[in-house]
Amino acid sequence: MIAPTTRQARLAVALAFLSVLASCSTDGPAASRCTVSSVRVDPSGVSLAPGATLALTATPTAQGCAASALTPAWSSSDVTVAQVSATGAVTALAPGLATVRATILGVSGTTDIAVVAPVASVLVTPAAATLSPGATLQLTAATLDAQGGVLTGRSVSWSASNATLATVSPTGLVTAVATGGPVTITATSEQRSGTASITIAPPPSIQLSSAAVAFTAVAGGANPAVRSVIITNGGGGALAGLTAGPVSYTGAATGWLQATLPSSSAAPTATLLLQPLIATLAPGAYSASVPVSAPAASNSPQLVTVTLTVQATPPAAVVVTPATFLLALGAKQAMTVVVRDAAGAIITGRTVLWSSSNPAVAAVDPATGLVTAASIGVASIIATVDGVSGNAFVYTGTTSAFDGSWRGSAGSGRTFAMTVSLGRVVAVTIALGTPIGSPCALSYTASPLTLISGNAFSFTTSGGTASATVSGNFLSTQSAQGTYGTVTFDRYLCPPNLLVTGTVPGGSWTAAKQ
Repeated sequence: MIAPTTRQARLAVALAFLSVLASCSTDGPAASRCTVSSVRVDPSGVSLAPGATLALTATPTAQGCAASALTPAWSSSDVTVAQVSATGAVTALAPGLATVRATILGVSGTTDIAVVAPVASVLVTPAAATLSPGATLQLTAATLDAQGGVLTGRSVSWSASNATLATVSPTGLVTAVATGGPVTITATSEQRSGTASITIAPPPSIQLSSAAVAFTAVAGGANPAVRSVIITNGGGGALAGLTAGPVSYTGAATGWLQATLPSSSAAPTATLLLQPLIATLAPGAYSASVPVSAPAASNSPQLVTVTLTVQATPPAAVVVTPATFLLALGAKQAMTVVVRDAAGAIITGRTVLWSSSNPAVAAVDPATGLVTAASIGVASIIATVDGVSGNAFVYTGTTSAFDGSWRGSAGSGRTFAMTVSLGRVVAVTIALGTPIGSPCALSYTASPLTLISGNAFSFTTSGGTASATVSGNFLSTQSAQGTYGTVTFDRYLCPPNLLVTGTVPGGSWTAAKQ
């Protein structure tokens, strides 16, 4: 065999090179070209906490490409939020959103990296509450970052420490089951928890300081003073939402009672104010009831009964007629009365109760006021109307005036007695004399004074002749009856005329021949 020449060897190498070029030429078949139609980045849509890292992968959809030709180029849309290395390792830097892109032969795929702050604490509101069995309460849970900022969109789970006393729903709705506790309700997010304490107590109940209030007023007068009913919680929980009314009336009269409840919560007490308005009310008895209600109270409503007595205008004076009179034994006298108010106006239609200070002397019918003289003496006839009294004085027995004709023999004695009752005697004048124009002479002497019940009297003269006057002054310190003095007629020739007068404020006196 003959070895090829150098030229021939070079030609063979050139032909082989051209053959290789021809096989790689773009003018060759489609199956021999390297193409990338898409790139998928995994995982897709990732949330990371600041400082966390994650390895991403880029998977191309390629054809006719060697593996070495499919190496991705990585980039981040916001390197302050997340950075990505040449190998696809992502590092979360600060809260925010960054898009990480992987590019292979001009074709890209992306994934979103959300950098979020982790939950540092969970705040449950309200932190404590008291419920009644069957009641519900909606709790809320706020997820917070390390700086106390609120983090939204975080998942929260709920649990109760004792489901026999209280349960909690996935949304934080607590339902009280039975009395007891406290029950701890826990809200958990990202392994961080917050709690609320729930106590299940008996339901509230309405307790009243008084269930009945009575008022008294005078027709035409002022309204009665405001009265209060104190409301407290006789059970557990909170007694809230209190209302009073509407007022319910018994009878035709309505609108005469004001019921006011300034506070709707008994914390610790509430006060119900009651005020009757009497301007349009006639004398009589009135009744009403006021319901006190609270939605959560176990005994709602509770009634406050209000009674009102409107009295007629009270009397100020009771005037009895006749004011003073003499009544023979066995005789009768009908009494009358006039009742007046403080302004002096006559009041009618009132019941009068009659009585006697001394029924043994003068008896009176308690209903009609008819007086009957029973024995000699003095009595006060009393008329009472609504606690106010007036009186009259009755003198019983047989008396004779001293201004008639008296006959006797010379030297014979005649006396008179002056009797004073129930009053203060201011002055008494005794006039002795003969008939006008008579030539007869009259001689008399005055006996010493007899003191009765601390009263005093003195004559200015102790004797005289016809037509002379004996006078004196009485000082009566108390009401009494008795003989204060006598005058004796020593002798007279003609029948004497004797006139005895006296002034007794608030009473009178009578004279009787002895």
